Amino acid sequence: MLHQLILIVVFLQTGTLETQHVMDGRFEDWQGPVVASGAEGGLIQGLRIADDPHFVYVQLDFQQAATLQGLDREVRIELDLDGNDRTGTTGTEGMPGVDAVVLFSPRDDDGSIKSGSALIGANRGRITRTTTDALGVVAMPTHGSDRFEIRFDRSPAFRGDDFDVQVLTVAPGGERQACPVVNHDFESRQARKALPVQRDPAEESAGIRVTSWNGERGALFENPNAFARTFEAIKPDLVLLQELPAGINPEKLNQWFGRLQGDKTWNALSSGGSLPVAVVSSHPLEAVPELAKITGIDPRGSKRMVRAVGGLATIDGRKVLVVSLHLKCCGRLGSSEDQKRRAEVDAIHEAMLTVVERLKPDHVVVGGDFNLVGTETVLRRLCEGLSPDGADLVVAEPIRPAGDATTSWEKPGQAFVPGRLDFILVGGAGSLENAVVVDPVQMGDRWRRKHGIPIEAPSDHLAISVDIETKTKPRS
Repeated sequence: MLHQLILIVVFLQTGTLETQHVMDGRFEDWQGPVVASGAEGGLIQGLRIADDPHFVYVQLDFQQAATLQGLDREVRIELDLDGNDRTGTTGTEGMPGVDAVVLFSPRDDDGSIKSGSALIGANRGRITRTTTDALGVVAMPTHGSDRFEIRFDRSPAFRGDDFDVQVLTVAPGGERQACPVVNHDFESRQARKALPVQRDPAEESAGIRVTSWNGERGALFENPNAFARTFEAIKPDLVLLQELPAGINPEKLNQWFGRLQGDKTWNALSSGGSLPVAVVSSHPLEAVPELAKITGIDPRGSKRMVRAVGGLATIDGRKVLVVSLHLKCCGRLGSSEDQKRRAEVDAIHEAMLTVVERLKPDHVVVGGDFNLVGTETVLRRLCEGLSPDGADLVVAEPIRPAGDATTSWEKPGQAFVPGRLDFILVGGAGSLENAVVVDPVQMGDRWRRKHGIPIEAPSDHLAISVDIETKTKPRS
């Protein structure tokens, strides 16, 4: 069974979370009734709606598990943003006053289905098709599921005291299945833009600090200042890196980290191949032969190198087995890419199980870019039995500084909405604290100025960080 530790601690002036729903792909905070049901046998089975001063939320229940941005049909969310049916245009099923349509797995003009999302808007009678950035769309979970929560920025798009919404699906051939039109009155009348953050996301470590960061195709070396300032603020003990430039080696990484402020001595291990991964430690780090070159068997039966590397760090007398990985990109639930991710995880799990049994570490840490857009089984498999005591690893739940979402990837102008691709798994005695997605936008001017972190993140992935608080003595 996959154990998850949810760390949703947000420090606001009020002491409470201002958003009604945390965008984490979990649904305990959805208490409202189903306001519309889909057609019998259709993909959409139920619809819920909620709002708060910052956002509008829609929950969709599917008949079967799928990847929202990789479906075999288009999902349309048609919105009358101002509650006025005399503005906008007419929706697919005759809903009047449609101001915007959010598409998941959108259809092309020829009826073919594309991955990702799109936004159709009506402006003075002119229809435009763009990315969903203008509405700030977020959808969770990123992996395959039979339930999704979708969020829209409330300001400035939603302009009235209520709005109408209709959800429907459109097959490649044009066949439609629609839920009834629903009118929603806002429970909170005042729309506000900014989410307040009252605590420094880069606060002092509560134990062993682990940071994982996908550096987007070598940006660590192309834009070093933003990375360096962030690492100097976070002060990690262990750094897991992905998408490093080809040909990187431990010496180059040691030199890069050696330029950071402070008197730490850095030790690195890196993989080969394209887009290498690495583990960098500010403590002694030994190579582990079984985790230097992991090969897996892909679905076609061919051997291929897995982007993973691991070593054994010694931190305050504790042995920490640490692995950085980068699983196969793209695809959807059940796709060939999804099958390759499962094969990669099987190979990593087998190698790690041998090492855990041989080295008997105090802690086990696995992290990186999981590209989890297909089956969640990938995550479950990698957790199985890899804790030093034979239990499953725990999935840390880093959250953005404002406490509103666990998304770790976003790229404006892209067809895919922000999602969660990066994970840290931990095993061993101790609790997990200070789990955070290091979002420079949400840090606010105060904390950015303090740490010298630029507002523009240097990668399409955000760094995720978690502390392993160790109150017990290391095992002898």
